[in-house]
Amino acid sequence: MTPELTVVVVTWEARDLVLACLDSLRQQGLDRSRWAVHVVDNGSHDGTASALAQHHPEATVQRLERNLGFAGGVAAALEVVASPWVVLLNNDAIPETDFLETLVRSRDADLAAELPVAAWTARVLLAQPVDGQERVNSTGVLVHRDGNGADRDWLVPAADSHPPADVFGFCGAAVLLDAEAVAGVGGFDAAYFLYYEDTDLSWRLRLGGWSVRYVHEAVVHHEHGASSGLGSPVFRFHNERNRLTTLVKDAPWRLVVPVVLRHPVMSLVRIARGGPARPDGLLRLRAYAAFLRRLPRTLATRRAMPADMRRRRSDVARLLGS
Repeated sequence: MTPELTVVVVTWEARDLVLACLDSLRQQGLDRSRWAVHVVDNGSHDGTASALAQHHPEATVQRLERNLGFAGGVAAALEVVASPWVVLLNNDAIPETDFLETLVRSRDADLAAELPVAAWTARVLLAQPVDGQERVNSTGVLVHRDGNGADRDWLVPAADSHPPADVFGFCGAAVLLDAEAVAGVGGFDAAYFLYYEDTDLSWRLRLGGWSVRYVHEAVVHHEHGASSGLGSPVFRFHNERNRLTTLVKDAPWRLVVPVVLRHPVMSLVRIARGGPARPDGLLRLRAYAAFLRRLPRTLATRRAMPADMRRRRSDVARLLGS
């Protein structure tokens, strides 16, 4: 029988991380008959497949021939997962034992109140203390008018994080999603590969008339950047390219045009300054070139949005930060 929800974990070359993640899922208090585990292995060569078969035979493993990134892995999973609800959980995240129960309880309360919520984003805490304190990785995603996304409450002490509330977007590290709502606004864009795929989908859910709920009591502990290298050239390249792509896809033109025109100018300024600014400027130009190569596809996606979503662009833009 199709379970009520499926926990989707995407992994690549991270055998020990994904095993620890799945070990922690075995401790969940939610009735085991209600949920399943689906792992997307992005073509790992580190023994992930055999280790999962040995230690976690309860998990369905979807093995891809090559690395499609987090965005491509989730998109591939959603093509085959049949449950009406999907929980995304990073392979480097460890949920507390009531994580699933708490998300489901929040979902049920919103459904009973007939609220148009399509995503319930968890409180993501950094696995390692900073300056001797447990600190926040994310309590949802904020987006500024230049398209820059940011984790809400980043590095705030865990005890001081925001209470439950609506937020602009969800953090893909730990979130419960309405699969039908996600499909209705176009699903995950596999072309993003890494980063901003959750921001883009959050934005499109809002354009579709949905909201995103932050669930304070649903907690995971996250080894932030363990899989991709926080601040690495790969991280920064995809951040820049995908930020611009998201703006063009989802924002009103009055916000898009100044940012897109300013980007190469500021990159050239960094190159001209030399020193530490030069490599960053060169990387930004590479990201901009990649953005331009994809621009025809991005514009086609923008034009293909249903009329009701296009009409909401200005209203959703009012939710953006300065």
